[in-house]
Amino acid sequence: MAEELSASADDAAWVSLSLTLAPQALQDMLCDVKVLLRVNPCLEFERLEQMPGGRLELAGRNDSNHQAFATGACYAARKDGRGFVLRYDSGIKRETHFEIAPALDRDPGGSVLTITEVYDTPAEAERERRLAEVDRSLVPWAAALRAHLLHHARWGNWPGYRWLVERFWLGMPPRQRRVARLIIWTTLLEFVVFVAVLAVYVAG
Repeated sequence: MAEELSASADDAAWVSLSLTLAPQALQDMLCDVKVLLRVNPCLEFERLEQMPGGRLELAGRNDSNHQAFATGACYAARKDGRGFVLRYDSGIKRETHFEIAPALDRDPGGSVLTITEVYDTPAEAERERRLAEVDRSLVPWAAALRAHLLHHARWGNWPGYRWLVERFWLGMPPRQRRVARLIIWTTLLEFVVFVAVLAVYVAG
């Protein structure tokens, strides 16, 4: 996984993920844009609504750059048929592309997902001021998305799994998820310690 910045007229950042999923299966998993956005551990949404015609209304806070955001967006298939693109109505970030390609030599049955964020290039006088608007969540988002996709591929057919993850777990703000995860692991650790102490007591 690597992030790079282009030096072209359009500034961009991108990250590529190698996945053991067929391209069509990957495309099917990415079709729910609300889930796709909620997977990002840095975005806390106050509003995330899907409107008719592939339109979205987004509002909330980005913890990666400490900026509030509110914008409309359009989610549509890429012209080359190899994924999707999210186009924003406002803000320095203009588009997010999700490009899907066969893995070929890496894994004949797998795929490569490349997420590219394209930014407007502000005038030199505004460039320093607008750097604060740059979304720095791309790499953590990609890591969380990879884990989500692989877990979905493995457990997605289990009854109740999709509701539990996509509606309940991802329905919580990222901060609440972090707290819940800490509580779960602490509880499990306490249970393991309890079982170990009980086993020693019984054996003695």
